[in-house]
Amino acid sequence: MLADAIDRNETIVLEINGDKPYNWIVEELDDSTDLFKNTHREKIRNQYTTTICYLSHPRESLLESNKKRFLTDIAACNATSCTARLGNFLLIDAYSETVRNIFKVYENLFKNSFFQRYNITVKFFLRVPTKETSISSNYTELDSFDKYKESFESLSVLVPPAPSSIIGSLSFRLPNRTTNGGRKKQKTKSKKQKAKNKKQKTKKYKKPKLK
Repeated sequence: MLADAIDRNETIVLEINGDKPYNWIVEELDDSTDLFKNTHREKIRNQYTTTICYLSHPRESLLESNKKRFLTDIAACNATSCTARLGNFLLIDAYSETVRNIFKVYENLFKNSFFQRYNITVKFFLRVPTKETSISSNYTELDSFDKYKESFESLSVLVPPAPSSIIGSLSFRLPNRTTNGGRKKQKTKSKKQKAKNKKQKTKKYKKPKLK
């Protein structure tokens, strides 16, 4: 389908995850058995303006929008057709691995001057739902790859927090806190000891008798 669209000189929007190398779109490869040939790649390089857009979307709202879309699509299913899709890519482990691979692929392509060599424009966007429960979204452009990575809240999104039950069990093994820069607190004196010290302080000084 991609080759046919290029043959017809159509404008193309190609949606991919980006977690696997996509340099095959423009770089020369052995195409002896492929439908998508080097002649198509040459046409992309010479006759197309190529822009790659990286999208970031908070996982929670992405999960919500996908659930909503699935329920809408499955309601329209019938005996002959159904377009509803329900994948496992939003499970935390699968999601985390995908995002890390997206970072890795981009960094390797950038390091090898892939975008510069083929005059490819790269843009980064944060997808922001217009409403918490809505599928429609706005897109905020980010000015760098670093900002794009930060939009995933670094690794806090990619590494699930420890369950509260585990945290609770760990708290019993934590050492006692100290004050005064880490110095140990002195033990609290008993009431009996305090009274004895006070009695000693209040004794009158007796002047010795001269013989």
